[in-house]
Amino acid sequence: MSQNQVIPKKGIRLYIQKIADSMDSIYDQIVTSISSAILNIGEISVFAISSLKLLFTKPYRYNEVIKHMEFIGNQSVGII
Repeated sequence: MSQNQVIPKKGIRLYIQKIADSMDSIYDQIVTSISSAILNIGEISVFAISSLKLLFTKPYRYNEVIKHMEFIGNQSVGII
C-alpha cells in the first residue's frame, strides 16, 4: 500500500466492528466456561457434604455401605 492510498473510513469501521464482535464472542465463551465450572464445583460440593452428613447420622449403616462397596467391586472385576 502506498502512502497516497487512503483506506475508506467505512472499511476501517467495519474492520474494527468485526474485531470487537469477535472479542465479545471470546469473552462470552470464557465467562460461560468459568461460570459453568463454578456451578459444577458447587453441585459436587453440595452432594459430597450431604453424603458425609448422611454417613454419620443415625441409624448408622456402615455394614450396608461395606456391602455395596463389595458388590460394586466384585461386579466390576469382569469389566476391567
